[in-house]
Amino acid sequence: MIRSPMIIAGLAIAVFCMSAAGQDVGEPITFTSQDSLLQGRLFKASAQPAPTVILLHGFPGGRGDVLGFGQALSASGWNAMSFTFRGLYESEGTYTLSNTVEDVLAAAEFLRSRPDLLALETPLAVLGWSGGGWSALMAAARDENLGCAVSVAGANMAVWARQIVASADGRRFWEEMLEQLTTGSPARGLGGAASVTHLLQNSVEFDLLTHADALASNRLLIIGGWKDDQVTLEETVLPLVRGLRADGVEHLTAATLDDDHMFATTRPALHELVMRWLNGECVGS
Repeated sequence: MIRSPMIIAGLAIAVFCMSAAGQDVGEPITFTSQDSLLQGRLFKASAQPAPTVILLHGFPGGRGDVLGFGQALSASGWNAMSFTFRGLYESEGTYTLSNTVEDVLAAAEFLRSRPDLLALETPLAVLGWSGGGWSALMAAARDENLGCAVSVAGANMAVWARQIVASADGRRFWEEMLEQLTTGSPARGLGGAASVTHLLQNSVEFDLLTHADALASNRLLIIGGWKDDQVTLEETVLPLVRGLRADGVEHLTAATLDDDHMFATTRPALHELVMRWLNGECVGS
């Protein structure tokens, strides 16, 4: 099922407004990914060094906090670092799906080079929302030291690829929308048609279930919303959870909240759920 343009546009506006409101929270921080300088925000716990979470926005993302997790985590004794992927907002480079995964790996490497923030043997986790949820799990499959990964209303790009293949009108819609979003501000990417081609050519590699073996050693938390009409439980979240479990991923916790893609009405419960899992499953692993 192809999402309607009005739903997509409304979501994009909501994401932009939320990110703009939180962009001045946290300390500015920069690091490099493939020679591109990326801009981020650091939310520091009162005691340093501390266990740390990398926070990932969806697309087109934002400059600040991610669903309020930066502030919630830092108040609970964790560091958190959010950043904008290559080609988004002030971060240099070109936005592609593949580049988002490389950017997460670069963020992890940067934090491991900062013993003042991340002490040896303390957990480094990654949490992504929407498209960032996909990037989080893909990066965890690549980096065994990202042992804890959280996907909040996270996409599986293979699902979108199948939707595009199934409908010529749907493909045209996505090409036009991505052309608008990736050829100026806030995103500088491949353009509409090239972005869709990039997705379709890599649909097997971009399927999270392809990486089940690599994720088998990770501890995963996958969260969905019953009212989410962007990344639905029926099309994306439940098939992913069931597929990963069937393929041998044992340390997987799945949870749902009665909310939509933004989790605006259940934000405190969302924070509590993630914190309880981090302090139990992740720290205790």
